[in-house]
Amino acid sequence: MEQKRILVESGLLLGEGVESLLSQAEDFEVFRTPFGDREALIRAIRRLHPDTVVMTKVDGLSEPIQVFQVIDDYPDLRVVIVNPYDNSVSIYQKRQVTINRVSDFSALI
Repeated sequence: MEQKRILVESGLLLGEGVESLLSQAEDFEVFRTPFGDREALIRAIRRLHPDTVVMTKVDGLSEPIQVFQVIDDYPDLRVVIVNPYDNSVSIYQKRQVTINRVSDFSALI
C-alpha cells in the first residue's frame, strides 16, 4: 500500500532535495503544500490523510503542536521537522493510548 507524504514547500534547496528523495522511493506518494500557510496544510491533511508531514524548521509552522491540535482525527500522523541549520531532524508522532489501570499509565511514562 502506498504511503502518503505531504511536503511543506520551504523555498530552500533542502526541500527540493527531500522531495526528489521521497519521489524516488517506492510506495511513496508525495504532495506539496504552500510554505507558511497553516490552513492549506490542515486542508491538505484532511483531504489526503497522509502518514507523514515533512517540513523545515524555517516554515513558520515548525511547532508540531500547531498541527496536532487541529488534527485529532489522525492519531497516527507523524510530523518530521528538518532543521537545515544543524542537520538535525525531529520526529513527532501523536499516540493515543487507552489506560485501564494506574500501572498502564506508569508504564507509558
